[in-house]
Amino acid sequence: MDNKITKKRLSDFFAYEWIAIIVAIIFFIVAWEMLYALFEVKLSVGQKFKYYYDSGVVSSNGSSFYERVIDGLSYDVVSVGRESINKDGDVLNDRLSIGEGDVIFTNSTENVDDSKLTEELNVRSKLIVDSCGVYHLEELLSAGQNYLKTTFFFDQYKTQNLGVEEYTADKIDQAKVKKVFLERKKGDNRFRSQEQKDAGVKLELKRVQDLCKEIVDFGVFMDYAIEHDKNNEEKILYRYTMYDQAKQIAKNAGNDRRVKEIEEYQEMHLAVGNRYNAPYGINLNALRGGETNASEYAHLEGKDTAENIVMMVFNFSLDQPHLQYETITFMNMIIRDCTKGIID
Repeated sequence: MDNKITKKRLSDFFAYEWIAIIVAIIFFIVAWEMLYALFEVKLSVGQKFKYYYDSGVVSSNGSSFYERVIDGLSYDVVSVGRESINKDGDVLNDRLSIGEGDVIFTNSTENVDDSKLTEELNVRSKLIVDSCGVYHLEELLSAGQNYLKTTFFFDQYKTQNLGVEEYTADKIDQAKVKKVFLERKKGDNRFRSQEQKDAGVKLELKRVQDLCKEIVDFGVFMDYAIEHDKNNEEKILYRYTMYDQAKQIAKNAGNDRRVKEIEEYQEMHLAVGNRYNAPYGINLNALRGGETNASEYAHLEGKDTAENIVMMVFNFSLDQPHLQYETITFMNMIIRDCTKGIID
């Protein structure tokens, strides 16, 4: 039999079989994508850390800070991202709807009279608190303290009222650390062999030890900020009563039904946890005395200070119960850089 490959035979083959070739290529690509989707590591919400610059907010040291964030967060944060947001669309809400977002630098400029507030013309920082699940900072601190105490500390501390500076690493029960780690890392391909698991337990212990320091430091900062704000016109903490702006917008639109709904919600929910005039963010411009000017982290376009820039944290504690508090580490990085003598 003559099986010799010639130009004519190749030409005839491609002339008659080109459709089959294309189908085979498409089949191969689809099969490869399916295999990749089947076996790729699925990152949890907490393993993806992302911070946003809101519309009109920019950074002077974005790249260097980004590298510091990657190095500063725990081993379990696998992906770090940053993004600038355009407020004219629903980009932020779209991102948050799929669990993307931990911190945002936004604009607190109040250049609109209350009587003229609308859905389109409003104070951006208040709109975000009203609609995007922002964490009340005192509740964030309390939740972090409770996480350490109930998940990792020795049983004797579970019912004790610990002071801000008493959430220390010497109270960690290492057996609990190992148990929690092995339970939550089932199916994680990074920790399949016994050797990998042993190494992972050490990483987890360091994560919890580091978190103790971060939570103690953030507690010290919050105590300082609360006292500072009592006696100074310039406030460190950005305070707001949730839905006050939304209520005013409804009033301006003549939507009495919506006004009543908001008032009923406020009466029912805001008294719990003292959420009236609650601290929902940190005013960056009030962080002074450190090695870095806060404006390098974020400032409004055309401005050379961090005036009217607020740093806020999104609440995804139900989706990332173990990694929600990476946001505290993130904030502490900036607080340490921009202040002196508050936290080390």
